[in-house]
Amino acid sequence: MKKNWTIRQQLVMLIIFLGLTQIGLGQIISQYFETNSGTTPKGIEIWNNTASTLDFSSNNLIIKKGVNGGLPNTDFTLSSGTLVSNAVIVVGTSDMEAEALANGAVFHLKPFTFNGDDALEIWYGSTKTDVFGNPGLDPGTNWSGSGVATSDQNISLKAGIQTGDLVGWTDPSTRFETTATDNSLTGFGIAPAGDGSLPVSLSSFTATSFHGDVRLNWSTDSEIENAGFIIEKSILRQAEGDSDFETIASFKTHRECVGQGSTTAAHDYAFVDATVSNGLTYEYRLSDVDYAGKITIHDAIIVSVKSDESIKPNTFEITKLYPNPFNPSIQIEVAFNEKIEDLNISIYDINGALMKVLEIGNMEQELLNLKWDGTNFNNEPVPSGVYIVDIASQNIHHAKRVTLLR
Repeated sequence: MKKNWTIRQQLVMLIIFLGLTQIGLGQIISQYFETNSGTTPKGIEIWNNTASTLDFSSNNLIIKKGVNGGLPNTDFTLSSGTLVSNAVIVVGTSDMEAEALANGAVFHLKPFTFNGDDALEIWYGSTKTDVFGNPGLDPGTNWSGSGVATSDQNISLKAGIQTGDLVGWTDPSTRFETTATDNSLTGFGIAPAGDGSLPVSLSSFTATSFHGDVRLNWSTDSEIENAGFIIEKSILRQAEGDSDFETIASFKTHRECVGQGSTTAAHDYAFVDATVSNGLTYEYRLSDVDYAGKITIHDAIIVSVKSDESIKPNTFEITKLYPNPFNPSIQIEVAFNEKIEDLNISIYDINGALMKVLEIGNMEQELLNLKWDGTNFNNEPVPSGVYIVDIASQNIHHAKRVTLLR
């Protein structure tokens, strides 16, 4: 038993490790200004890089500062207001207010005293979302590289960078580019445009025959200005030429197909097509549509619909995690092909700590529906972050990532 548990723990930690590089929660520094004369202007622009509205009354925006290589301590806290998806706020000295407001951004006064050798950290409640500089390291005058410096410059996030840096850096040119060196506040209050050339990053698209229906599941690693998806279907007739696709679902008519806008977090989608007939083979095609109406068509997939008697899925599988990301709860659906003994369904945090056990024991039914309400063993709300839904029975193990955004 001890050996089996160790293997399970290793699998969970492997999934956690693979998911670390995809975390992009909360907000990140999209512009930074450190004056080249006197003590002002000094400030930062913070961008909501998620698909959800950030509520600072429930999860405070916290800016920490590490002075001359010291460990970061809280320097500014915002405990009210919201920040909608893909919008920015400006926090800084009073001479930055006019520029921020002129560009349509919310401004918060903070007479910053940081210099080019001081590191910054951005937190959304208890979740760190971005690091500026290298906390614990004194670089001397500043961090610099390729003409970009953290002193005497107005620097902006490079196009295409959509996530925060949770480790820190010593060369600002890896993330930023110089906007001005003459105390000009150009760009403050204007949200990053994002990389419009990046399509929806589709990581999987599958079709499964299940009890006379077809279950479509697809996942994205990231989305840029994604309004939603269109699902098309065609009966596969090998003797004929091109497939005759017809639309069966769209983001305009089905909430399951609504996209996440711009996000760097992974998302899972599901749709059930009940308008199929046993014995026929169907071809399904998925397209994503951006805010400008541009349609990107993905490769089609094929599935044959089988009768109930012939359906033999794997012993069990996670068939639905919806919505993902979620707030405040997520629906978990597990399908079974046979009686399962010693079933254990648990939630782990990103560090591998057990948060809650949802189900344990033997399972005889074909379909299990559970809900996790985002709480731990003590029924206390857990913070925003990536969590692992772990399902195990004897030598069989499945685990998937879910994202909680409060």
